[in-house]
Amino acid sequence: LLVPLAVILSAPLADLLLRILLNPVPTESATLAAVSLALLLALLVGTPGKVKIVWIAKQMKPWNFSFIIFGMFFFLYVFKASPLPQTIAVLPLNTAMLLVLLGFFLGFATGRIQVPASIIIPVFLARHSLEAMPLPSFAVMYFSVFLGYLVSPVHPCVSVSLEYFKSGLSQYTKKLALPTIVSLAVAFAVAFFLL
Repeated sequence: LLVPLAVILSAPLADLLLRILLNPVPTESATLAAVSLALLLALLVGTPGKVKIVWIAKQMKPWNFSFIIFGMFFFLYVFKASPLPQTIAVLPLNTAMLLVLLGFFLGFATGRIQVPASIIIPVFLARHSLEAMPLPSFAVMYFSVFLGYLVSPVHPCVSVSLEYFKSGLSQYTKKLALPTIVSLAVAFAVAFFLL
């Protein structure tokens, strides 16, 4: 049990150490190196043989997932480098629209939580002349961003899972549409009436 567990844990540990010690740019290069190390360890420990490795590679089709991941990161970097985040920051939105609707939209558009938060929090603080975001406001914003992130096709887990299970985005969206709309409505009501 310890050997396979060590192989599995080698990726996040190596990723963390590489980020702390080397501070690579882009930071995802640390993740690539860490996952490559874990794969190499798995090959050394498991000794599957060349024939089985080729068979596994054909079954996995790793090139599909690689293109998905590279495409998503390319989109994210283009979004961050574009003037769109600054344009969004100056939109005349009330608190509920800023925290809920814009939070959801940015979570959906970027497939991330940090990027929307890094746009919304400074705007919120500047508009309300605050030094720290109140916890209820942060909770509503985070929840809304998370909902967008959860249903985003740009989120790697969604795209990779759909590819792996040979499912479609429309099926996934239909399953999550009602719970997402209800959750957004509750978040909007909380933001509108309580914040």
